[in-house]
Amino acid sequence: MNGVIISSAATHQHAPAYGWDHGKGDVYMDRVERLERIEAALAQTGLTTIGPRAFAMDGIARVHTRALIAHIASSQELASDAAVYPYVFPYRSDFCSPQTDLHEAGYYCFDVGTVMHHGTYAAAKAAADTALEGAERILAGEAERVFALSRPPGHHADRAFYGGLCFFNNAAVAARRLADRGRVAVLDVDFHHGNGTQGIFYYDPSVLYVSIHGDPRRHFPFLSGHADEIGAGPGAGTTLNYPLPAGIDLDAYRRYLDLALERIVGFAPHALVVSIGFDTHSDDILGDALFRSDDFRALAAAVCAPGLPVLACLEGGYDLPSIGANAVAFCEGLFA
Repeated sequence: MNGVIISSAATHQHAPAYGWDHGKGDVYMDRVERLERIEAALAQTGLTTIGPRAFAMDGIARVHTRALIAHIASSQELASDAAVYPYVFPYRSDFCSPQTDLHEAGYYCFDVGTVMHHGTYAAAKAAADTALEGAERILAGEAERVFALSRPPGHHADRAFYGGLCFFNNAAVAARRLADRGRVAVLDVDFHHGNGTQGIFYYDPSVLYVSIHGDPRRHFPFLSGHADEIGAGPGAGTTLNYPLPAGIDLDAYRRYLDLALERIVGFAPHALVVSIGFDTHSDDILGDALFRSDDFRALAAAVCAPGLPVLACLEGGYDLPSIGANAVAFCEGLFA
């Protein structure tokens, strides 16, 4: 199988000293060690990675507003020991648009747990580049299966705001580029609903967004991902959400996955983008699914069964002891 794994050392530059969770300081969930463990596990099994090109900002600007991009870019101005924790969230209207960037972070960020510091922009840009590199290789016929180690993750970032540990929406940036050639499907199998990806494509008939995720009545981001969210306007019917019951294992999960893949095949896309999160693992503290590491091999094989070119973009997964084995299993299924 013609496959490739793409990673960038620049993504390690996003390394906040601590996070903010439910009113108290805590370990930042999207730790650099997530990626380090994945990269080490892949290397031990002989799976190698390549670096992405440095793309112009135009690809990101097709998905995100220039104002959001400028806000995230302004994090480069921070001192090395400074960080931005949003805490004021204004109504979004003409009279409250911020005049400066970092002091009004809440205008662009929807939660208090997503931290910016001086390395954030470089890492977020590099994460988007890994996804774009994958899209370009698929379009050029150089790869049929790609795994982009896109960190920080992206699927919670919408057109004009960031949050949920996400800054630029890597999967959406790649899907937009792939959509230049025709219809594209995005399958989101992170445990949490990709509110940002859904928002970006909610009115777009050229991109099908299908998400299988923890019930938003119990899980982040809480305010999106319900089954009655199906798209609107020209995009009506091109959004599909499958909220999951608690404690689901792979056998029960397959029913939802089969329905999702049936809809994807019916949409007749020329490529499939997969937002892959490893937070469906039974030991992950942010989910309540019951996957084992080997299950990610079966998940990847199922995703590849329709025979479409597949670009997988890394999203969540926060259990450090299992994340390396999860990624290796996924790659074995993806590149089989």
